[in-house]
Amino acid sequence: MIKIMKRDQVRCVVGLLILCAFLLVLSGCDPIYDSAISYIDATTDVEELSDETIDTIVDNVVNCMTLNEQVGQLFIIDLKMMDTSVKSIKGKSLTKKQKKSLRLYPVGGIVLYSSDIKNREQLTRLLANLQEESELELFICVDEEGGEVSRVSSNKNMKTTAFPSMYTVGKAGDVKRAYEVGATLGKDLKKLGINVDFAPVTDVAALTDDMQFVSEEIGERSYGSDAQLVSQMVAGQVQGMTEEGLCATLKHFPGQGSASSDTHTSAANISKTITELRECDFLPFRAGIKKGAQFIMMSHEGVNAITGDSTPACMSSLIVQDILREELKFSGIVITDAMNMVSITGQYTSKEAAVNCLNAGVDMILMPEDLEEAYNGILDAVADNTLSRDRIKEAAKRVIKCKIKQGILPLTSEFVVDASQNSYDSYHEIGEQENQKK
Repeated sequence: MIKIMKRDQVRCVVGLLILCAFLLVLSGCDPIYDSAISYIDATTDVEELSDETIDTIVDNVVNCMTLNEQVGQLFIIDLKMMDTSVKSIKGKSLTKKQKKSLRLYPVGGIVLYSSDIKNREQLTRLLANLQEESELELFICVDEEGGEVSRVSSNKNMKTTAFPSMYTVGKAGDVKRAYEVGATLGKDLKKLGINVDFAPVTDVAALTDDMQFVSEEIGERSYGSDAQLVSQMVAGQVQGMTEEGLCATLKHFPGQGSASSDTHTSAANISKTITELRECDFLPFRAGIKKGAQFIMMSHEGVNAITGDSTPACMSSLIVQDILREELKFSGIVITDAMNMVSITGQYTSKEAAVNCLNAGVDMILMPEDLEEAYNGILDAVADNTLSRDRIKEAAKRVIKCKIKQGILPLTSEFVVDASQNSYDSYHEIGEQENQKK
């Protein structure tokens, strides 16, 4: 169990491995030296660390994790998946079965629904219990978009700010208002212990000739039908959220405002060409990336005009790697939409879906239909080389890096301290051996 260490116990030298060239050759590693930081303790601000130092810390942590732990970090699940006998989670603590599930599947995060929330005290206690029982600190996620999709503010007992739909906010065209929405969400949710919001909806709403929404699934969740306006509003909201320390999620890439089917109930497709997407749907995603959004959620829609088939976007390396990573330069966490939707479950098993997404370049799997099958399926895929261990480590590193940079996983946690100290000691021992030979 991870506990926060007292200041006088913190003696971790992280990422500052002053090594000679022969050590690099012997170890086969490439540790990074940062001359600006010589000691990390409880007073160290992660924002003061260089990217190189943070990358070294992340490498140390992930390299000290077992494969099971690495795979576990790639899942975000809801509370009911941990104990299917519980229909409504409004208690202050976890059931025995939920605690056992957390140990068996060391997931990276939990997503909350309205049925999990009773009042502020209950939720705060429940989330504290979740973090205490988890092997590694968790992403605590929620869909708090405004309008009809407001898991927290829809409960009056929570006494948080309720917002109208973002379409209503977008009509005013006031970017400052979008910023205020983001900043208020950040303040409200962080106070409760929530650190990730699956918002803002970044899709550009397509309208019919009679001004009806083409996609009822998106509808008024979008800021509007003008790509430039949506871009400005998304950028404002993301800035407000990130300044308050709340992780923002751009969704649903590559943009499903023009899809005529609902992925919750059937397979769906986006018929736009790559040029049409670049000139419209990509613009808000670019704006949100520029403002520092930490997550992008992939759509389950097919994009047959680009991929040539009905493969969901979340399973297409062309969409994830070539377009999102290379063209749009997104380096954060790529997460799927909920994998228990019919658009996925109607075509793939939980194992197939999870493995396909990871092979395409996705980092986190949200709510597989069958967690056990998906989790063990990934382990099996690594064992038979259907999925590479490097791909697992790459995804796990993005998860851990985000947690460290956001202060979710403290530098002073035993997991980080032990991993970094073990790495330092191993290099130090090699250095001593070499010195004795001279």
